[in-house]
Amino acid sequence: MSPNQALTAAFVPYADEETALTMDTMVIENRLDCVTVYGSADITKDQQGLRIALALKAVLDAVVTTLQADPDLPEHIASPIPPTEPRDPFA
Repeated sequence: MSPNQALTAAFVPYADEETALTMDTMVIENRLDCVTVYGSADITKDQQGLRIALALKAVLDAVVTTLQADPDLPEHIASPIPPTEPRDPFA
């Protein structure tokens, strides 16, 4: 198993609020109500590009499979509310 396969195998969509994957400069963050993807990744026409593409595909396939398996999947949920910054006690 390659390092990318091990990394993406540990990613269970919607399972927690802490798992994050980094591919190139793209980040995929897990939440209970959404999976957030931001940044960028260059999928170059070489072995490294193939590894990045396969890792990204594995994560997105897991997201799709999880969504399709939910019999109670709503039509739409409210946009996720970003966590608030804790109040600075020294301010």
